[in-house]
Parts: sequence; structure tokens; C-alpha cells
Amino acid sequence: MKYLGRLNPHDPLYTYLQEQIYPQLLTEERAHQFRVFQLPASNEVFLYEETHSQRKVIGKFFNRIGKDPQQAWELAHNEWQHMHTLRDLGLKIERLYIPQPLGISQAMNSVLIEEYCPGQSLSSVIEESIERNDAS
Repeated sequence: MKYLGRLNPHDPLYTYLQEQIYPQLLTEERAHQFRVFQLPASNEVFLYEETHSQRKVIGKFFNRIGKDPQQAWELAHNEWQHMHTLRDLGLKIERLYIPQPLGISQAMNSVLIEEYCPGQSLSSVIEESIERNDAS
């Protein structure tokens, strides 16, 4: 994880996080500043940490230079729907916890914002199960 600095208050994402995302996480206080960390991933993935509460969210940007914006939006929207479907099927228990999707915006490079969950990724759990031939 690489620290990039603080999110500029003039960035549209700042307003989106402050007005749409963090009110879902902070019941009595307002988000003020956000630290930004880049995560190693195949897409543009960032961790945003609200400085006062230290609550974190993940932002996955699907639209990048050279990509078809409509295709990027479809990928983001599909992931959004799959996350909701998996959570509706009960994958919100301790071992197999799908992060809660908190927001999606086509206007901001098809960003998907989800809660931050420390631990193993679902893909690594699946890979380990395959390697150990563990169907459970």
C-alpha cells in the first residue's frame, strides 16, 4: 500500500465521499479529510481513510485512459450487482464476508465504493480451497 497524500477538497470525489458515502458510516459526525493510499491491483484501487474517525473505504475505478467508458461502467455495475447478490445469499458471515457496496458513480470514472474489510480476498480463499481440495 502506497500513501499518496490527502484528497483535495476540490476533487468531486471528496464531495461524493463526504455527502454520499461517509454518512452511511458515521452516524453523528461529518467527514472532514481523507488520506489516500494506492493498493496493488489490476485496476485503479485506492483506500480512503477519514482522518478523524479513521473509517476506511475502498474505491475501485473501472474507467481508465484507453478503455471504453461504457464497458467500464458495465463492469463496475456488474460488480455492484454481484456484491449485492452475494450478500443477499448470506455471504456476510465472518469467514466469507463480502464487503458492503456503499456507492457507485458513472460520472467519476465508473467508481465503485465499498466498505474496507481487512483479511483475505475471496479469490485467495477460493484458490486455497482448490489447492487443498477442500470443498467446504
